[in-house]
Amino acid sequence: MNKTIVVIAAVLTALASVMPTKAQETADIMQVAREGAQQVDRRQSVETDLEQARISVVTCYPGSRNYELYGHTMIRVQIADQDLLFNYGIFNFKASGFLYRFVKGECDYMLAAYPYEHLTKGYESRKIVEQELNLTAEQKRRVVGYLWWNLQPQNATYRYDWAYNNCATKPRDIIEMAVGSSLSYGEPSDRAATFRSIMAYFDRNYPWQQFGIDLVLGMNLDHLLDYREQMFSPIKLKEALAGATIIKDGKRVPLVASTTNLIEGGEDGAALGPTPLLLTPMAVFTLLFVAVAVITFVEQRRRRLCRWLDSLVFGAFALAGVLVAFLTFVSTHYGTSPNVNIFWVHPLAFVPAVAVWAKSKSRVLLAYHYANAAIVVLLAALWWALPQVGNAAFIPLAAVSLLRSLNYILGVRRGFVANKKN
Repeated sequence: MNKTIVVIAAVLTALASVMPTKAQETADIMQVAREGAQQVDRRQSVETDLEQARISVVTCYPGSRNYELYGHTMIRVQIADQDLLFNYGIFNFKASGFLYRFVKGECDYMLAAYPYEHLTKGYESRKIVEQELNLTAEQKRRVVGYLWWNLQPQNATYRYDWAYNNCATKPRDIIEMAVGSSLSYGEPSDRAATFRSIMAYFDRNYPWQQFGIDLVLGMNLDHLLDYREQMFSPIKLKEALAGATIIKDGKRVPLVASTTNLIEGGEDGAALGPTPLLLTPMAVFTLLFVAVAVITFVEQRRRRLCRWLDSLVFGAFALAGVLVAFLTFVSTHYGTSPNVNIFWVHPLAFVPAVAVWAKSKSRVLLAYHYANAAIVVLLAALWWALPQVGNAAFIPLAAVSLLRSLNYILGVRRGFVANKKN
């Protein structure tokens, strides 16, 4: 359970990763962003023939770190001797209250521009694909004009939303603004895609991250996505642009004029290989359940309650429950509420963790354990009908909670657990 709590906290960082510039590189990236802004300021006063300009979407494939798994999108603008990358994934990790504001869903990101030669900084081992857009001079002017305006300090900051306002949706929206109604996307490769299924695909070798996502993000992740919604993923956006068409000079033509691999690599990018089976959440929690079951069996044989075990188990559930409750009831992050998991992972688990040491609270404990057992059994029986996808590792973990509640109830009935009034 301790690892579970750590993983849940790590998921908060993962939510930021669709996909921001690395937090530890913020200072460096802000310096090159300032250099880029100076180049933009110099260019603004120069008349430019946009007919010769090149505007591209640059997609970075997954990296090996948790927060790199979903990839990253940038816009490349080449005008005469100027070659800039526009990056909507900049944030200042050192800003006051950053972590709290991010958890609460009030995290601000910003747009920055910097020279193209900085592209591979931090992305050396990852596949990078550039898609040059087949735009008219007027459409290029709209893109460049918007980016120039958006780059100004008073306009550069925006309220980040991992699902609907991130580094991939921003370029998509700019392209749609520039091209207008003539833009037509092709058909999605997966008509049954959801936020959770797309994230699970990229997390497939990182089961602890997916476990945390499945625990803290609720049923809004499980509705079917239209094609535009799928483009919250940089890789999905790249695929959609590849199949998109526009009307140019009276003819319907591909939106992407050419595609170039700036850095070669596989479709998995630099993501690590599969997690060893014994280190997956399912294996760890199954072993935990077996260990707890053995101790519980010994307790029943010896007719003696192991109070420290209840404190550890329910204390861990309670700590995880504090985060789940905060995200469910306080955070404005998309997808955190409603969340069925709040019924079995919640702060009220502090009651059995603490009250098990106070004999005067035995009736409170008994009521809690009856309610907990009933809820876990009910959720297990009805989950198939709920509009929220669970994680297989929930099964042994919930079974631990159920087993300890049944153990207390049975202990009261067999008489080796006191049942005094409050």
